[in-house]
Order: sequence, then C-alpha cells, then structure tokens
Amino acid sequence: MADSRRALFVAAAGGNISPILVKWWAQEGISLPGETWPALYGWLATTLIFAAFAGWVVTDVWKEKTSRRAFLVGLALPYILWGALADIAASAKVPRARAQSSAEAPTPAAPPQGVTGRPVAVYSRKAGAWLPIVTLKVEVVDTTSGAAVQDARISVQSPETDFAVSGSKLQTYALPIGDYHVIASAPGYSAARAEVTLTEEQTLPLKLQPLSWWGQFLSGVQSVVLPPARLPQTLPFEVK
Repeated sequence: MADSRRALFVAAAGGNISPILVKWWAQEGISLPGETWPALYGWLATTLIFAAFAGWVVTDVWKEKTSRRAFLVGLALPYILWGALADIAASAKVPRARAQSSAEAPTPAAPPQGVTGRPVAVYSRKAGAWLPIVTLKVEVVDTTSGAAVQDARISVQSPETDFAVSGSKLQTYALPIGDYHVIASAPGYSAARAEVTLTEEQTLPLKLQPLSWWGQFLSGVQSVVLPPARLPQTLPFEVK
C-alpha cells in the first residue's frame, strides 16, 4: 500500500536535510555555516528550497510509493546534483600541458645555507634548480575605513608548481620565488584577488569591499548551491 503524498514529501525533505542533522548530532551542537545573519538567512532559505525540491521530485517526478524509498531518494539527490555539476565543471577545464622529461634532473647535494645554517632555498623538480625563499606579507584592509579586516582568510596558489595553501589566517608566508595567485576573503566582504611575482621580500595590500545585505544573503545561497572547493595544501618541493 502506498503512503500518503504528504508522508512521501516529508520523508524526502527529511532525507535531504538529514546529513546536516547528523553533523549537528555528531558535533553535539548546532553549527550554522553563515558567518553573518544575512548569509545565514540565505543558507537557510536555500536549504529549505532544496528540501522542498526533493519532496517534489519524489512525489511528482519519480512517484515513489513508500516513505523509506522517498527518504533515500531525498538523501541521495544533493550528491547526484553536485556530482553532475562537478563533472560539468571538470569537463570544461582544459588540462594543462606539461613537458615530460625522460630523466629527472639530479638534485644538488645540499641547498644554499643561511647565516643561521637553515636552508634558504627549496629544490623544484620542474625548474631543475634551487629556488630562493622570500617573504610575502599580505595586508587585508577594509576599502571604506582602511582598517585591518578581522578574520580574513588567505589562499595562495602557484600555477607553476601546484603549491597551494587554502583558507589560512596567516598573513606572512615564506615562499619560493615565482608567480602566485592570492585570494583574500572575510565574512561580510567580497573576495579580493591579485597576481604577484615574487623575486624578493614583498608586501601585498588587498582591499576588501563590504557586501550589502543582499550580497551577504547571496553568499549564503552560494554556499549551498556551489559549496566552496578547498585547495589542496601541498608543497611539491624537496627541502633538504
């Protein structure tokens, strides 16, 4: 005997939001992703819309008959949609061509040493040479007031070496010379991006523009529809 339409709708919606509830239960507390109230409202509204969408799919599209199957469909639906979006995004990317070398360049016996005896360079297999380490300091300020932005997070990525640091609260980095993409973000602000070529110690100022109420609301919506992808934290160098 088929369950009622209302029971199927509620079961599908419950399955859709069950991963969030399980996460809260495992953490022994409720943690909401919105770091500002407008972002929280955007996250909550979009989550409820997705739950209602799951209920509609189960009752009107797939026409499930039992609450158990409705729950399972609602649970799986977000991963099906996000998987499809990830596949589309991956297929749109053009793979970067890399020169293949028949033999690896030999690694020097020892890196250059500083006055303290600590290494002042890292060896890059791609460049086949020791790359000097220099300091990059990132200063994140409010565009309107000029004051330092609290809780700013910085991501640094090298297109040449695949080195990446994601979402760090540090503002000073010891990096090999080269080109880097730098992104700064903070709750209530739009992200700022910059390209920098490191050849010596450098300070990079990044100014963040405060978001309007609706801008923060849409950032909460985006956190549900397109969850931010975290960069891998890697250092593909040999440090001696």
